[in-house]
Amino acid sequence: DELAEPGAPLAPGQIYESNMPMLLALLGREPVRVERLDLVRDDAAALRTAIADAAARADILVTSGGASVGDHDLVRPALAAAGARLD
Repeated sequence: DELAEPGAPLAPGQIYESNMPMLLALLGREPVRVERLDLVRDDAAALRTAIADAAARADILVTSGGASVGDHDLVRPALAAAGARLD
């Protein structure tokens, strides 16, 4: 929830999302089709839906951020629910 799109006004406690532009630039060098997804809030149901939708369309899904340890990690359970294999 602390991330904002680059160039958007920052609310208190927010920072610009910088991993997406970096990943897009790196992947842009490769012979792959890249589909950028919107930021997903720290909400388990929204994350499960976004990952399931992306997994239905992609061979590889790269996530960035949102991972934590214990009860605060919403990414791993959402990936598991979509049948993902973590690498």
